[in-house]
Amino acid sequence: MTDVLFGGQYKPLSPSGVKEIHDTSLRLLEKVGVEVNCKEA
Repeated sequence: MTDVLFGGQYKPLSPSGVKEIHDTSLRLLEKVGVEVNCKEA
């Protein structure tokens, strides 16, 4: 017999874990900033 998984999703983080990473990323970008080396930007 072959074991096969159908459907489902791999979710290594909880929704609150994803939100924590997102919020921390935004704080870092706000504090450190971003430099864009492009005339059109």
